[in-house]
Amino acid sequence: MLIIFKTVIRPILEYGCFAFAGAAECHLIKLKRVQWKAIRICFSLMQSTHTQAVEVIAGILPLNIRYEMLIGRMISRARVIQEELWQDMYAIVRKRPSSRIARYAQNSDALVLRSRESEEAMTVVVYKQAMEVWQADWEASDLGRFCFSILPTVSDSPWFSKLQFMCRREIVLISRIVSNHYRLNAHLARFEIVAQSLCTECSTYMDVDHVLFHCSVSSSGRADLLYSCAGIQYSRDLCALSLQEKSVRALRAIDRFVQDNNLCI
Repeated sequence: MLIIFKTVIRPILEYGCFAFAGAAECHLIKLKRVQWKAIRICFSLMQSTHTQAVEVIAGILPLNIRYEMLIGRMISRARVIQEELWQDMYAIVRKRPSSRIARYAQNSDALVLRSRESEEAMTVVVYKQAMEVWQADWEASDLGRFCFSILPTVSDSPWFSKLQFMCRREIVLISRIVSNHYRLNAHLARFEIVAQSLCTECSTYMDVDHVLFHCSVSSSGRADLLYSCAGIQYSRDLCALSLQEKSVRALRAIDRFVQDNNLCI
């Protein structure tokens, strides 16, 4: 589904990026909402999941940053670049990635790019600066901090890209755990969907860690789960370690445990 989004929906959103990159937020937000909704559908994420966390989980650049990166790429690929174009470019996007490349060109003696090497070098600069802006925004955000503790570094690939042979069901489950937004009382109580955040059987805070490792109701296969998780009983540490080591063993053990106990996460 993510491939469908990238090949069908995102190109439509990118059409006319020259115009929309400098658009007022009240207009740009409409396109952003389309991207956020599409990603949530791809990963079956909760509607309440923070938008920045949604994009980091999917490895999709925020729309405004991607617009500016595309503008920078287009200008860097031009064979003849006039000074007026750089000045207009600088006026549109101010201190964003494409603005920095425009400033670099203005201060350069040669404003004509003729070689493929120059084109590729400029494209790399635009890409790196776009990722730096996205990383800075992710670090400065006050929301999505649980997700940040697991995915502190942004990437243009989804979190599971380096993990082999994961099915959609496993991706959806782990994505919800990483986002810390799921269909358990601990989360539903935040929005008053349920009366309390406690487990009805254990009278304990009902989050993912409780359901997986402590709840007396869901105990089938827990020994195998603990063995696969090497004794780690915190979903945050478990997901972070699995992604760091590029291992799917523990993540699949979580999915198997959820399926065996018919849990709704």
